[in-house]
Amino acid sequence: MSDVVVSRHDLRQPLNVISLAVANLRARLGPRLEQADADYLNEKLDRIEQQLARASDLLNGPQV
Repeated sequence: MSDVVVSRHDLRQPLNVISLAVANLRARLGPRLEQADADYLNEKLDRIEQQLARASDLLNGPQV
């Protein structure tokens, strides 16, 4: 396995776990959430997606 593949997995895995936990929390609490809390969880999920994209961009960038 290449170093890039291992690094991609190592960077993405914790973010994927957090994303899954936040999404499950949002789904479980669903309608009981205050709008501010739902917005907060949605912002966290958006931020995680941005970080996942950034990690992919770093690893897919130019090779030195």
